[in-house]
Amino acid sequence: MRKGISLVMASLVLRLALALAAPALPVTGAAPIVFGVVLVGPHNDHGWSEAHYIAAQYAEAKMPGARMIYVDSVNPAAKPGVTV
Repeated sequence: MRKGISLVMASLVLRLALALAAPALPVTGAAPIVFGVVLVGPHNDHGWSEAHYIAAQYAEAKMPGARMIYVDSVNPAAKPGVTV
């Protein structure tokens, strides 16, 4: 039992060392990432819609080349002509 645990731990340490030592792949001419957010309520409702909107802005700021598009208040009562 003890030998098995030692082998598992050694395997995990070796995998971690290899993962940390591997160089990162260079980004060469990557296409821009465009992602969309569909919000049921307004983007500034101080609730779930605003939380998702802020998270999408954060993701857009952290990912180089990313662009966010969004549509808010997508429900029949607020905008009768909008469908997804």
